Amino acid sequence: PKIRLVGGEDLHYLNADAGSGLEGMDGRDPVSCRNVWAGIDYQAFPSLDLTARAGGAEAGVIVDGDDDLFAYRLGANYRPVDAVTLMFANGRDFYAVSPRAVSLGVYKESSSLRMLWTPDLYYTVDIRGTRDTYSDRNRGWEAALAPRRSVIRSQRLNLDCGAHLWWLGFEDQPGNGYYSPVLYQRYALKADGYWKINDNNGISLVFTAGNQRDNTSSRFDFGTSGDIEGQFGLYRDWMLRVHFGYTHNVNSRIGTSMRAFTEYV
Repeated sequence: PKIRLVGGEDLHYLNADAGSGLEGMDGRDPVSCRNVWAGIDYQAFPSLDLTARAGGAEAGVIVDGDDDLFAYRLGANYRPVDAVTLMFANGRDFYAVSPRAVSLGVYKESSSLRMLWTPDLYYTVDIRGTRDTYSDRNRGWEAALAPRRSVIRSQRLNLDCGAHLWWLGFEDQPGNGYYSPVLYQRYALKADGYWKINDNNGISLVFTAGNQRDNTSSRFDFGTSGDIEGQFGLYRDWMLRVHFGYTHNVNSRIGTSMRAFTEYV
């Protein structure tokens, strides 16, 4: 259909070790954050899709400020030719990356532009850039280049392999529970897989491994990251997505995240 009404709920539960600088301000563990939203998807033209989401976000144990936030996301996908898709997004939500960031009520307004180029059935080039503004008056930017090639296409398994080049930076380092280097860079190999359980259910896996450093390090260090997401009810009225991820960063610490959200179409 050209018009779809959608709604959903995002839930985040975050924890961190005491003394890490990422724990909640009142010491409570874990800290929760949720966003209940509704929206519309509209196909304005065969080559242009528009999306809009709006809702109320609520964060637990905020020590300074309001624990409610009007959250939104606007997006547009434009296909000037079959091989190219341009994606623009703008949105605002709590920056749910650590208990400290949530308990301080840090939220992020983000604008991004992404281009997917698929010159043939085997290759895809993913390019993106993002500009972020934070409620603690910090600003950040991000750029990524990710070419990949199709390796396996079967009835049950899809697998792409390629590279992931990633840069990001921030104007300030406020110490409010999120990583904010002047410059971070990573050059890694990446594998994207999808295991099809059946038509309605599947599991996606992403793994990266490579060298990385930020402005505080004089050399590159090896690091890895991984994500696994279960998608259940893809073609049903209700869909559940459960995500787990980990990152081994430049400080040789293991960080993990888990989130679950449902969507009704």
